[in-house]
Amino acid sequence: MKTIDVTDSSQELPTDGSASQQIYMRRLREFTKDTFLEHENRASVVERTVNFIAEVLPVSYVIVGEIIKDAEECSIIGTYGLPPDTETIRGQRAIIMSLVCRDIISFTESNETDREMASALIGGYPVVSGISVPISIDGGGIGVLAVYSETDREFNESKVAFLNAMANVISISLMKPNIHPVVAQHTESVFQAKKDWESTIDVMPQLVIVLDKRANIVRVNRTIVSWGLGTVDSRLGHSVEDVIKPLITGVTRNYKIDWTHIWKGLQSDDFLEWESSPGSNINKSLRFSLRRLHENEKKFNTRNCFAVLVVDDISEQKTAEQTLKKYTNELEKKIRKRTNQLRLANNELRQELDEHTINKTALIESEERYNLLLQSSLAGICTINNENGKIDYCNDRFAYIFDYKKTHIIDRDLADFIYPEDMESLDTFIANIMNIAPMQLPVVVKGIRRNGEHVWIEIKLNLINLISEQTLLINIIDITEQKNTEITLRKSENRLHILSSQLIDAQENERKRLAYELHDGIGQWLSAIKFKIENVMDVHKTKLDDAGFEELTDVVGTIRETIEETRRISSDLRPSMLDDLGILVTINWFIRKFEGTYKSIKVNKVISLKEQDIIDYRKVVIYRVMQESMNNIAKHANASIIEIILEKIDDEIYFSIVDNGTGFDLNKSSMISLTDGSGTGLNSIRERAELTGGEFSIMSKMPGGTSIKIVWPVN
Repeated sequence: MKTIDVTDSSQELPTDGSASQQIYMRRLREFTKDTFLEHENRASVVERTVNFIAEVLPVSYVIVGEIIKDAEECSIIGTYGLPPDTETIRGQRAIIMSLVCRDIISFTESNETDREMASALIGGYPVVSGISVPISIDGGGIGVLAVYSETDREFNESKVAFLNAMANVISISLMKPNIHPVVAQHTESVFQAKKDWESTIDVMPQLVIVLDKRANIVRVNRTIVSWGLGTVDSRLGHSVEDVIKPLITGVTRNYKIDWTHIWKGLQSDDFLEWESSPGSNINKSLRFSLRRLHENEKKFNTRNCFAVLVVDDISEQKTAEQTLKKYTNELEKKIRKRTNQLRLANNELRQELDEHTINKTALIESEERYNLLLQSSLAGICTINNENGKIDYCNDRFAYIFDYKKTHIIDRDLADFIYPEDMESLDTFIANIMNIAPMQLPVVVKGIRRNGEHVWIEIKLNLINLISEQTLLINIIDITEQKNTEITLRKSENRLHILSSQLIDAQENERKRLAYELHDGIGQWLSAIKFKIENVMDVHKTKLDDAGFEELTDVVGTIRETIEETRRISSDLRPSMLDDLGILVTINWFIRKFEGTYKSIKVNKVISLKEQDIIDYRKVVIYRVMQESMNNIAKHANASIIEIILEKIDDEIYFSIVDNGTGFDLNKSSMISLTDGSGTGLNSIRERAELTGGEFSIMSKMPGGTSIKIVWPVN
């Protein structure tokens, strides 16, 4: 038999699939089998284990100790390289043994304190390097396995793992008086795991490969045979690239996957996906999906299982996409032609499904739950027990959203994670799902995290029918960031409304100031100039010749027209009577002025309220809406009648302007400017109305005219 070379302390025990590794693994299996099945006495198990350690790791001393009473009384139950010593030890050696059984301790020549402790533990023999590992049962140290050398050696990770395995063998011998039941139990577990694999994975059409950390194949389903890539047993232990490379030959050259780089970035539950087109060796379009396994996954709970690679044949999907793209115009015809064939095929499939309904209920439920979890992996998922109303399952995302461990969520009420004020609406939502409509729109509520913080969540519920019962499936999505964005936008909108209001106020104040300056400033000066020229003409009438007198008369006429224009501009900017006499008088004045300008348009008015019924800042809005709307009607509507209504009904004030003109398309003219230069159109009117607490509406027909309406509450 070829021996394993471990004399070089820097050399790992073989784990690379080499012949040395196969010899080492065979010897380890033979040792474990012989030890468990042929040596029931714990003393013989310990002795055989000590000798096997000395054979694999050439060291000077091996010692196995058992703690009888912590720090007071211990027992040496096995040695190598030391005189037989089965007596009970006390004092300093018992204290040292109690200390070293708590953790893995490794030392070299430079660790003087550890060397002295090790030498004292084995009775004063010289020690230069060594390592000790605890022998544990249920997490508690019950003894120690130590190996020491008279030369300076380093103990790498593979040797530490080997010693831990040997410590577990000794632990079993100390824990159980008879090892056969343990072996039988583990053997049955292995057969059950194999049965589960064959009954679930082997029937899948995809190629499923379980990989270790070196990307070597640990398990593979029988699809590998149907795809012509070898047998199940022949591929075990081979690199996954030996299987993948034929699938992509002819598609990519110099194909090489950097598994080390992928492994570093691949976290638990992470997925990597890529696709390949048909190659020369296998005429299939394939999708590759790689997922790293959880350490606690029940389907693959061996230490060697690191990730799962699923290769799915998507040839039919690709062909369908190409066919759909090529024959879009003929799709309806083909559907009609294929309907009968599909009906026959469906009947055949239904018969086949009826023939395969002998699967166990537990297996079907497990598969449905697993598929739902895969399909909803980006959302938090939980299911509610139909009998007690408690959460009986949740995924990692659900636990992450509420910042709990999954074990702290199971068997709790959903209400424990929802704000109390939102539970009533959620209960109603659940009742509708259970009794009225199985599918409802999502509901948004506030959840409670473990630290008391709230999180906005969108909940969608589905009532799913399993074989044995109905189950309430809950999907949740964390929308806290979206809610915060909505709040920020709402605040921004409010600030814009305030800014717009301030801008309108500033505009009105500026108009008021300009109107005052024009009327009381420039207007007064022009009147004074006119008066002085007229006075000169009167005093010096005899001195002026006819030409001079006529020129001054023309100047006086020009000044008079300028005064009238100044008054008109002042009035358009802000009629002084609006502040002095009120809106009702101003409306009557504006209508008279409008009818005097546009004689072909008749203006009817209905006013049934008092001046004091209208708040001052709304009077400016009423005037501006009337001014801009009527000027626009005169210019663009080709109307003959305008009706103005201002009335108080109950606790509301109604203001409307209706014309019988040509109207316009609101969809195409939503930004039309209802202005003669003194306003900013529909948006300005709407904003003025809403900023003063009103509701703005507009209707227009082509032809038929336009109606603008604003409603304010009295207070």
